[in-house]
Amino acid sequence: MITPSTPVRFLKGVGAARAKVLEEYGLATAGDLLWFFPYRYEDRRHPTHMADLGHHVDESVLVRGRVISAHAKISPVKRMKIFEAVLEDETGAVKLV
Repeated sequence: MITPSTPVRFLKGVGAARAKVLEEYGLATAGDLLWFFPYRYEDRRHPTHMADLGHHVDESVLVRGRVISAHAKISPVKRMKIFEAVLEDETGAVKLV
């Protein structure tokens, strides 16, 4: 039976290497895992429509759509690799760089 004081190395699917990494992060017991919360949570259940992106300029959003074009190029000034794609949904399209 697993209790909050059960060491992580005895949990199913946790081998010696993973237990070592978890313990380095201060997660030594099953209880530690239950009370470990991520630094940031991203709700990916509700994607933003392309037509509404203007309302979310200064925040991260999730978009879902169909890639209609994609290509890579080298910038002429700094010789950097740049990947560009166009993504569309039923409300519009957006260019991603």
